[in-house]
Amino acid sequence: MDGIEFSENMTRLGIIILVFSGYAIYWKLGKTKRERGLSKFEACLRFSVMFGIIAWGVSTLALSLWS
Repeated sequence: MDGIEFSENMTRLGIIILVFSGYAIYWKLGKTKRERGLSKFEACLRFSVMFGIIAWGVSTLALSLWS
């Protein structure tokens, strides 16, 4: 079971890193938007990052309430 626990911990660490890097991209695109307008790709990327972070949060909350 030790290998499974280690894998779960590494997965949690990876998710935390992805959330912070996703927020950094979102913040950078927000800063870019103030300086100039976003292209369609950048706007889609910004939406996707926020959707991913919110979906992760909601699914984590639902799973913790369900278990």
